[in-house]
Amino acid sequence: MSHAQKRRSVVRSLLAGGAVLSTWGAGGRSSAAPGSAVCPALPHETSGPFPADGSHSHGGGLQRQVPNILSAPGIVRQDIRGSFDASSTLAAGVPLQVQLTLLDISRGCRPLADSAIYLWSCNRDGDYSLYGRGIEHENYLRGVQFTDGEGRVAFRTIFPACYSGRYPHLHLEIFKPGARSLDETTRVLTSQLTAPREVCSRVYEGAPGYTRSVAQFKGLSPGDDMVFASSSPAELALQTMTTSGDLGSGFAGHATIGIRT
Repeated sequence: MSHAQKRRSVVRSLLAGGAVLSTWGAGGRSSAAPGSAVCPALPHETSGPFPADGSHSHGGGLQRQVPNILSAPGIVRQDIRGSFDASSTLAAGVPLQVQLTLLDISRGCRPLADSAIYLWSCNRDGDYSLYGRGIEHENYLRGVQFTDGEGRVAFRTIFPACYSGRYPHLHLEIFKPGARSLDETTRVLTSQLTAPREVCSRVYEGAPGYTRSVAQFKGLSPGDDMVFASSSPAELALQTMTTSGDLGSGFAGHATIGIRT
């Protein structure tokens, strides 16, 4: 059985056993059922070529080493829309609040506190800070938060673009509780999140600045994506944030993630 088949089997078993699928409820509190015995984890996915976490160098033209943003003093922040340190450039785009709740699979799905989550994405043009042409010295749309006592974090970011070959997505890495050295030795999950198709359509068709995304997104489905294509329907449901809001005030995306510590 392949790795993808194994993880699909695990997710199906969890769902059949009454896995926790709910996200933050009214008032921002976790709506995970008390006493639940299982809570599904997101599937492990690639970090892609632009993580800036010390694991990749950039090969565009001359080879250069991209800074490890996880070691930068200003990386722990809630609002990740702007660059920090040498620049204060603000990434333009539709506001998106990403709210995540971590649950400890090995302890009956109790909230998992003091775990670092690194979130990053492309800008509304489909380019990544520290890598894209002209933004090699920007570090916006990257940030780390530590979960609170209820396993929650919230990031202020923008809705990412849809670029060639990829369905709209956000990247995340999750680290062991209490870890302050954020690297491959403490990382427990690398995965990706997306938003409901109708929300993506509303952003790309109605918001200024997303012109490039309109044609890229038209007719595209998760099954066409190099990452989400390997996800079963159950896995894709876990990777799709419950999203609410509008173009005027922005959107809020919610996801609950089980982690085995």
